[in-house]
Amino acid sequence: MSDRTGLVADPLFASDLIAICHPDLATGSRPITSPQDLRHHVLLEDTHGHWPLFLEKALPDEQIPDIRTMNFSQTSLAIDAAIARQGVALTNREFVAADLEASRLCQPFSFSIQVTEGYYVVAPREPRNPTVVAVVKDWLMGQPATIKISSNQPLHKRSRPHMRAPLDMSDFLAREIQDE
Repeated sequence: MSDRTGLVADPLFASDLIAICHPDLATGSRPITSPQDLRHHVLLEDTHGHWPLFLEKALPDEQIPDIRTMNFSQTSLAIDAAIARQGVALTNREFVAADLEASRLCQPFSFSIQVTEGYYVVAPREPRNPTVVAVVKDWLMGQPATIKISSNQPLHKRSRPHMRAPLDMSDFLAREIQDE
């Protein structure tokens, strides 16, 4: 994909949104086993504002007045609140893969939605150093989605939660450029 800005954008992965919460919340006094159960819990909303679309798709024949929400300026903050048992967040599975695997979070029901937004590798059409751009792009495109953005460290202990690639790109880049 490209446009007239002089940039090229290649899809990295789609945006498939799931509801997530702490396992204790999912099995607590008001268990969460289906989207209908969300009416009894706080929905942790980030700036993307996808909860209304999620609820509309999950519960097409129901009106849900008086839903309680807590708003956050970043997805990572909503995820942190879910880990802290504050409610149910909506996020990409890839963002929380390590937290799901470590049981810091759970997906209380299987319903998900795919939204039009996704994640892309964006680079200048004519970069100053095409070798470096090509190597980084190839490296990113070759990573499994969960490695691209997750780590084994709990989300609340990451210094920059929006940058989660655990692999050391500098060694890889140095080897690739040296081979030329």
